[in-house]
Amino acid sequence: MKNTGCLPLLGRYLRNALLIDTGILIVVGAICWFSGWRRPEQFFEGVFIAALLTLIAGGASVLGGSGLLKNPEGLYLENRASTVSYDRRIKRMASEMMESQSFLLQVGLAGLLLLALFLLSTLFLHPSN
Repeated sequence: MKNTGCLPLLGRYLRNALLIDTGILIVVGAICWFSGWRRPEQFFEGVFIAALLTLIAGGASVLGGSGLLKNPEGLYLENRASTVSYDRRIKRMASEMMESQSFLLQVGLAGLLLLALFLLSTLFLHPSN
């Protein structure tokens, strides 16, 4: 990966988050339509649920990548029975953790954008008198 600075990286994360959100909104729209939720308020309740599930999926990715959800016996055997050198194992574990954190950033940003969409919908669908 080319080191081009912070702004292109953030732009790439934002683009990926918007693509994830587009897919999520299509799925939420289909589920709401087939479930009979056809009013905008109902659709945005589905968006809220999808946002929460998206944030949970990102958090689970970090827990899995950091090894917190792995079987301790399996980790022991993986580290002891391997013929790979200690340095290579550490580098592999670090790269797995970085990938899961990158996934968290993209999915977390997607979830936050969905929450912002839900909050904006509450302002426009239920204006204060």
